[in-house]
Amino acid sequence: VVFWDDVAGPRSLPWPEDWQILMAVSPTTISTHEARKALPNNYSLSDAIFNLRKSAMFTYALLQADANAFQASLDERIHQPYRGKLIKDFTPLQKLVIANGGFGGVISGSG
Repeated sequence: VVFWDDVAGPRSLPWPEDWQILMAVSPTTISTHEARKALPNNYSLSDAIFNLRKSAMFTYALLQADANAFQASLDERIHQPYRGKLIKDFTPLQKLVIANGGFGGVISGSG
């Protein structure tokens, strides 16, 4: 997993060898404008803190290859609850992945 820091540049984290990624691409096209419009103008402090905790948990999960922590880290409150509604099959697909032993799903992109 590679992430970017504006000061330090690219950094990477180890990916556990026995974890696999499945990518599903929705046939639905959502404009950046529409995706941004779906977000609230403000977030609660508790939602912002929740997401910061999940970000730290994500890093821990990768460093420790902790599947339970990784699954928990995928839960977030800043964009998926809002943008997920724009993707018809997002929630059912997430549930299907988990029911079949996957860790969960996330939305990538959307400006």
